[in-house]
Amino acid sequence: SLAQLLFSEAEDSEDKGPSEVYVEQIDGGEDKLTLKHRSERVKQARAALRMSLMLREAACTSLSLSELCKRKLTLSGKAGAEEALRCADKAIEISGETFWDGDDVAIEADDEPVIDPKDEKNA
Repeated sequence: SLAQLLFSEAEDSEDKGPSEVYVEQIDGGEDKLTLKHRSERVKQARAALRMSLMLREAACTSLSLSELCKRKLTLSGKAGAEEALRCADKAIEISGETFWDGDDVAIEADDEPVIDPKDEKNA
């Protein structure tokens, strides 16, 4: 379910769930197991985003984008900040009063999102 993808808590998990505020910053010294775990968490957040888009539920989509943002930062650190901030911007846009484009949001659910640098919003 969507909640399990976003908020599952494994006993051996480095992040004990959504209530965890502090996560060790990426510094290049992470072991392969930690990086694999963080990568799996990003994949789970992408799956939750795809499910949220299928449900066409704005609140779930915004929450999924927020979680994806957090998990991208814990995986990539500063190198992934631009991509993570793009997700955060879209989550804020959805939670606001303006129109949001589901196709634009769906790009973030791809494993390798490709953003056209010449892309401009119409609204």
